[in-house]
Amino acid sequence: SIIGFVSVILGYCIALDILRGEKSVWFSVGFYVVGMLTFTLILFGTVLFIASFLPSEHFQCSAEEAAMKYDEICNAMSNTLFRQEPLPLLRVYCYNTWQGLVNSVAKASHVLSLYAAGAYLILAAAVCFLIVQRRKLEGQAAEHTGSSAQKYRDLAEQIDTSLCFTFVTMAGILINAVVVGLIIFAQPRYMIYGMGLFYTACSMIAWDLYKCCRVRSRNTA
Repeated sequence: SIIGFVSVILGYCIALDILRGEKSVWFSVGFYVVGMLTFTLILFGTVLFIASFLPSEHFQCSAEEAAMKYDEICNAMSNTLFRQEPLPLLRVYCYNTWQGLVNSVAKASHVLSLYAAGAYLILAAAVCFLIVQRRKLEGQAAEHTGSSAQKYRDLAEQIDTSLCFTFVTMAGILINAVVVGLIIFAQPRYMIYGMGLFYTACSMIAWDLYKCCRVRSRNTA
């Protein structure tokens, strides 16, 4: 441990010597040589320092004994993980998945969890409303001719594009949350990739709702 500690300290001293500028060994000896020496000293010292604190019996075994010990540890881990009650594990997984869905549109907290639930519900309601309105637009396009019919068809195509984009975005967010929640914790850095797409989809849906409301108000006028 003493040799390793001294090697690490010496490596860092050589690394800090570059602050002397042109008078340092980095310039007089050579950058590549001194860099490799610094890397070797720090790596060698770290390995020796850590290895000195490990129990010595871990290194006094054959390859067969090490393999048997590895199997013993794996069996103990499998028994611990797979013999648990499924309901608590399912509860943890559902919570982790929901946390991933929240982190996809905001940040997991008590208040923002309610916001995320509201945002998903409002988006789902808006999508259902647009699906109904699109069918009505097809009927109105069939009843009219010329430029009026073309306007209804253009709006229907615009709604198709927004709905397609929204479905793909929500599918990606859901798959990401389900898979990440199954493997690791759904932290924001794993879920943030869908946030921009989600709010883009919300903006597209909101614009289509505005256009549909204008069409309805014009038809009722």
